[in-house]
Amino acid sequence: MTAYATSDELATFAGFVPAYVTATASATVLAGSVDGLTLGAGGGYGYLSAPPVTIAAPLAGVRATATADVANGVVTLLTLLDGGSGYGAVAPVVTIAPPEDLSRLLTRASELIDDYCRTAVYPVDVDGLPTEADDIAAFRDATCAQVEFWLAGDEEDDILGPVTYLSIGGVMAKTNTAVILAPRAARILRTAGLYSIEASAL
Repeated sequence: MTAYATSDELATFAGFVPAYVTATASATVLAGSVDGLTLGAGGGYGYLSAPPVTIAAPLAGVRATATADVANGVVTLLTLLDGGSGYGAVAPVVTIAPPEDLSRLLTRASELIDDYCRTAVYPVDVDGLPTEADDIAAFRDATCAQVEFWLAGDEEDDILGPVTYLSIGGVMAKTNTAVILAPRAARILRTAGLYSIEASAL
């Protein structure tokens, strides 16, 4: 499924995302072709492999293409493979995919939010996505809150449950008690009238 929130929305919602930052870039155009790419400050963080780079297509012509190189979790170099043709005076938007794990977390959080809103009633489009601005904002913010929760603690707490200790006959044993939906995410969904069930599991 498509995540309810983007990496930029997560960064805005959380204030800052220490573990995963999406790299940014800009392009320059000369004589209708992209002739240069410039990385934004920092090159992002948290990349385990080179992310896809997408240069917006011209209205008529050939889309420019590029690749990225990564070192120590940071995008360090963009290589223009083909400058394309048909670009006007305005440089096209360059999009670098977020770190893979952040994409996974946003998608997984969106699936979890869906699970807790399984019986909620709200307008959707043909793909089943919310159409009302308030609902879209609630799903986005709840998704961001869930990922923020995982980043602040440990995603394993959701998968296994936080570790607690139980004494049985004088012997201490580790147990796991599942904490699935982040409290802040639950509040956002309840306020929007979308929180409908207590999910049993993902």
